[in-house]
Amino acid sequence: MKYRQLRYLSVSLVNVPLVQICILAVQVIFNWDGWLAVVVVMTALTGPAYWATKRWVWADGTADTSTAVGVFWLMSMIGLAGSAALTYAVGRTNSALWVANVASMTVFGLLFVLRYLVLDRLFARREE
Repeated sequence: MKYRQLRYLSVSLVNVPLVQICILAVQVIFNWDGWLAVVVVMTALTGPAYWATKRWVWADGTADTSTAVGVFWLMSMIGLAGSAALTYAVGRTNSALWVANVASMTVFGLLFVLRYLVLDRLFARREE
């Protein structure tokens, strides 16, 4: 496994539990539906997730910042939309608090590899 892949995995090992804890906390504290908790938490944590990924994984990269932010934001919003939709659909038949967490992790898990591949192409230093 490449060094950059290990760093990407390590950032995800921090981001994923943080997001999941926040989703659960928002549901409990504010008594919100799971889909709403997913939307609020993911919207609030997209910026810090970008910063951590850029600084820790691709700190030596050469990507244009506006392009990088746009791609990261777009992929995050695709994940957010899919996660919120799945959480809403499943939440209609099951009101357990953990449903939002499982739905969120399922969608973002599917995007995990795709996001790495796209961001690696964008951020990685070009070999000449």
